[in-house]
Amino acid sequence: MNDLNERVELYKLYVNSAEQISSARMKANAFFLTLNAAPFVNFFKIDKTLALILGVLINICWFLLLQSYKKLNSAKFKVIQEVERNLPYQCFTAEERYYKQDKRKDFSAIEKCVPIVIIICYLIVFLEGLNLYGIGGHKHCRYYSDYGRTW
Repeated sequence: MNDLNERVELYKLYVNSAEQISSARMKANAFFLTLNAAPFVNFFKIDKTLALILGVLINICWFLLLQSYKKLNSAKFKVIQEVERNLPYQCFTAEERYYKQDKRKDFSAIEKCVPIVIIICYLIVFLEGLNLYGIGGHKHCRYYSDYGRTW
């Protein structure tokens, strides 16, 4: 692979491949956010325990998928940087260096917080639901039962 044109074409192929992974990752994020909205929209129409279990499982899958995308992208960028060593300018290597100089948080680390926060939201809503039903000893449960409401 001594020919510069071959290296440039390989470089273009790998950069395009990395862009496609990033695009798929964004679509997966949109998909999981949509899945998470459904139980909250219908929270009072479905079994709370089922909503909690589904919500937690969906977000665990999302978290694991994000980890997988990060590992795949990391591997792709390592290959891109290897190819760059034989090119006149190393764009991605320079970008990574500048990014680290600014001490920015890795996007994947921030992105993986979203499923964790949503799991916490599911747990809070579930526990609050238990309180409304009188299971958790919520101070308002007596009020609701005094007026014949079934929560």
